[in-house]
Amino acid sequence: MYARGYPVLALILLPPVSFILWRLRCEPMAGAVVCWRCGSWTVEHGAINRAVRLCSNSTCLPWVIYLAWRELPAGRRGSVWLFVDSAPPRQLRCLRARLSLQG
Repeated sequence: MYARGYPVLALILLPPVSFILWRLRCEPMAGAVVCWRCGSWTVEHGAINRAVRLCSNSTCLPWVIYLAWRELPAGRRGSVWLFVDSAPPRQLRCLRARLSLQG
């Protein structure tokens, strides 16, 4: 096995995998909810509601939805990846429909 380079490959992959896992653990948006109410988008996390405007690079594919937004009026950017198991199918269909109507 040593002749095949597996230890070298493991050492090369260890830093990026460790970094990615650390970033996922520190994800500040875990548990946040994206809502459409009265013609505007909000991101709700705990007791905090932030008004946001979705950016044009938000994307809907059959297996994933990428939402990118800018907070109003602060202008801070945020994003989230929603996979098919991130929410009930009905909610994801409604979100895809709303995103396609928006832009």
